[in-house]
Amino acid sequence: MIVQIAVRIQQVVYDCVYLALAVNKSCQVVTANERFFNALQGDSLGSYLFWLGTSRNYS
Repeated sequence: MIVQIAVRIQQVVYDCVYLALAVNKSCQVVTANERFFNALQGDSLGSYLFWLGTSRNYS
């Protein structure tokens, strides 16, 4: 699942490990990685991210 997510959203595997864990546990990943956050906007996986940059959830 992790590699498939990484390929689909074209992001590094180590970020996708946290994303896959969030999906598995039905929670959100808090991230300050704007590139990773932006890559998931408009994707169903975007709801699993909380961007620390503004302290607001854009999903």
